[in-house]
Amino acid sequence: MAEVLRLWNKWEIQILVLVSFALQVLLLFFAWMRRRSISRALRILLWLMYLLAEYTTTYTLGHMSIGCKPGERQQLMAFWAPFLLVHLGGQDTITAYAMEDNQLWLRHLLTFAVQALGAAYVLYKNIGSRGPLVAPAVLMYLVGVLKNGERVWALGFSRLEIIRRYLDGISIKQKDEPYPKQKKVRYSKQMEKPEQKKEHYSKREEEPYPDQNEQPVMSLSCESCLTSITPSKLRRPILRKRKSVTLNREQAKPEAWDCWLGKAAFPGCKPNRLDKRYSAGTQLDDELVLQGAHDLLYICMGQFVDDRIWPSVFQSDAIKYFHDNNKTFELIEMQLSLMYDIFYTKAAVIHTWYGRCFRAISLLGTSMSFFLFQFSTGKEGYNRVDAAVTYILVIGALILEAASVLRSMGSTWTCAMLKVMKWDWLHSLHVSFRRYVGVAQTRRWSGSTGQLNLLDSYTGDTMVSYTGDITRLGSRMISFCKNGSSMISTGAKELVLNEILRIAEACEGKEDMMWSYRGQCALKRPDECLKDGLPDGFLKDLTWSTGTEFDQSILAWHLATDKFLKYSKSTNAGPLVEATKAISNYMTFLLVERPYMLPSPVRPTLHLKARQELLAGPHGWFMEPESHNYTAEVLTPGAKLANELLIKESQMLHIKRVENYSMPDEPPKLELLRVIFGVWVEMLCYAAHHCSRESHARQLSNGGEFITIVWLLTTAEFDRIYCSESRFKERKPGSIWNFVNFVNFTDFMKYVKSILRFLQKLILNPCLVIYFCMYFISFCIFSHYFCHSG
Repeated sequence: MAEVLRLWNKWEIQILVLVSFALQVLLLFFAWMRRRSISRALRILLWLMYLLAEYTTTYTLGHMSIGCKPGERQQLMAFWAPFLLVHLGGQDTITAYAMEDNQLWLRHLLTFAVQALGAAYVLYKNIGSRGPLVAPAVLMYLVGVLKNGERVWALGFSRLEIIRRYLDGISIKQKDEPYPKQKKVRYSKQMEKPEQKKEHYSKREEEPYPDQNEQPVMSLSCESCLTSITPSKLRRPILRKRKSVTLNREQAKPEAWDCWLGKAAFPGCKPNRLDKRYSAGTQLDDELVLQGAHDLLYICMGQFVDDRIWPSVFQSDAIKYFHDNNKTFELIEMQLSLMYDIFYTKAAVIHTWYGRCFRAISLLGTSMSFFLFQFSTGKEGYNRVDAAVTYILVIGALILEAASVLRSMGSTWTCAMLKVMKWDWLHSLHVSFRRYVGVAQTRRWSGSTGQLNLLDSYTGDTMVSYTGDITRLGSRMISFCKNGSSMISTGAKELVLNEILRIAEACEGKEDMMWSYRGQCALKRPDECLKDGLPDGFLKDLTWSTGTEFDQSILAWHLATDKFLKYSKSTNAGPLVEATKAISNYMTFLLVERPYMLPSPVRPTLHLKARQELLAGPHGWFMEPESHNYTAEVLTPGAKLANELLIKESQMLHIKRVENYSMPDEPPKLELLRVIFGVWVEMLCYAAHHCSRESHARQLSNGGEFITIVWLLTTAEFDRIYCSESRFKERKPGSIWNFVNFVNFTDFMKYVKSILRFLQKLILNPCLVIYFCMYFISFCIFSHYFCHSG
């Protein structure tokens, strides 16, 4: 042990510096994986690396500030301090481990300020103003300051409040009226209705709300964007141009559309060019779907901040295009990957023009520092180990900076920027390269969903033994259940999408009604069962199971589904059975493992009580046909519902045999199973829309959840079916690319002023002033003692 301590005291600085660099390399390779991985081991590993990267840097800088080594070796070791500051800036692929890190950006700013002062103190103390290492050290120090400032900036502008403020800036909110109030301007008589030709409006007169029944007077056609334009819509471009114009079928220009469609609908593209990308016969690969996700990202951003963004004409047609090509799920997955970039990476900063300037300065400064160190004099006197460590830090920093620049150049955000800048040839080349490499495939959701079945441990061949009290039962809950994950199949996705379409059509355009269904619509719908002679409202008496507490409903339907599938008299229904099992086990998984993804209140002890009741009764008693004879408080609703479903199946079979005198082509189990699956999808949609937006955003850092995809999917399908011109939201010209440019110096200066005001209050507090003075004096005395001792 003594020998180990001696070696540690001799080489601890070198080890800590190399550990700090190694953590940055590991974060570079593993951070992007959590976007589509639900591995708990990966999350723990990233959590440790994320925290150790900051703590190691802080500890090493503090140790270097109080350490004292002889002569030139101390100067070389002090040259490592700016590299530690660069490491503190982190990698582009991860700035925040959780959403709370974005909220605590001021804490990160304070940490950065302290570390910057500490690194400057180390340089001043050990290198001074002379020597061959002054210039490279100063350059790396500036690079470290830029990278840390970039990280804090990204944290501050990745919050939901910033997205909400951005959306407020690019759109005019509508409440009850289809269009907001505007000032009227004079417009051409060719645009007026016959009864309006004699009317003239001044620029200062208030404009009444347009009539929803107003008939269109002009229509502009496009392969992928067909719409009718009313005079009230055509006034908006005139308002911005401040002059009267004449638009007719022959003279209409696409620029007039951009003013009210918004380039946000399609970055950099005009309506007469949309067919080049979304034309009939175009094969929709992952890269093209990713570009479509950029085009429709406004709607997704609005949902995360509870700001309903009605799609523009183009966006509505684009949603229909993706739906017709069976790419809606892929589109939603790509949108969520872009939202992950905004929340947890530096995408909101590095793809701005000043972010690109910072990246160029960092690469140039690191390169110059390397060459200055390489051609500096007096290297022969350095310790070989220290020189090797220095070369590892310098070359490693250069490689990481070059990799960062190359990654940002090949990013999908750069692709969107090229389209906005109308560099079509460069954009096409960029897309072709990305398509050849297959980068867009890494943005797809993993497709893995958590699965938990409460009855699996009792339906197998062996019984799980249990001894102990309820506390032990609760602590070992997961060990009793088969808690894992499975890939959701394409067939299950199609079945879910069909049920969502059925729900959307049943709500008749009432959005609030669509989010309120918890199975009532599936049990009451006039489905195909009625065509076979079944009485009206045959399943309405089961609606009691959807009117209880939501967590109780999930538990009851989960237990009833398992029992119904086991004792049903009909043959297997194939994919529908697998999809029903998957959704049932997934909702139970959310109930036990992700209660924050369900609408509150969720009782954390409900499934524990169900477990206790299962263990208290005879082995396998719940799965017996006469399980209702055994009294159980929590399990009684599930047992009652399962028995009623089996009775309904027998009744359906009897009615159909009497009427058809033979077994029908479609067995009753399949018909009932469609109803059960419809109930599960309605509960899934209900949970998705009543879960907090923060929970959806938080789960993106853990690989995402299927419930989040359903949340966005239901909105997209509702917009596709019911979005009409009366709901189109007016937007200012711009694109989704404007979001990253929204983080501009004006807003940055506002935050700088707020920080200065905070520091002013801090200074004016006498208690805090005395505390910091005493801390600084103690630090100086402590440092002086260690530098002059032994």
